[in-house]
Amino acid sequence: MNVEEEGLTIAKEVVQGRVFGHKRFENIIQTISVVAGGGGNITCEFEVTEEHRNSHGTLHGGMMSLLVDAVTSWALHTKVRDRNSASIDLSLRFIKPARVGETIVIDAKTVKCGRRVAFLSAEIRSENGDLLAQGNHTKLIMEPGSKL
Repeated sequence: MNVEEEGLTIAKEVVQGRVFGHKRFENIIQTISVVAGGGGNITCEFEVTEEHRNSHGTLHGGMMSLLVDAVTSWALHTKVRDRNSASIDLSLRFIKPARVGETIVIDAKTVKCGRRVAFLSAEIRSENGDLLAQGNHTKLIMEPGSKL
């Protein structure tokens, strides 16, 4: 198995455990699919459906925030697998709407990872590459075995 295949396997394991392994908020994005990942990065695809839309018929901003929160966290956990993390800061810039029926691509990266704090970024794009949203996420990396 080459490095790219190994990274994708790790990314899929992280997402499988987070989305399907427990009853938690991330369960509402069970249709997400991992297309690349590993080493602190992950790329996912997600189809916008009726249940994800706002009153304007586009992807709800809260869903975009959830996607940035979840996918950046998964990116971190492809790098730091044995530790829990907690959000310190999450910001999002909405640029263009995503419509129902559209498949979007979420690309998340670990920008910097220290011993206790990680800085992550994400871009949400349409399938044709239009930038829809940009996000930044700062996470506390917790000591092994600790919980909030």
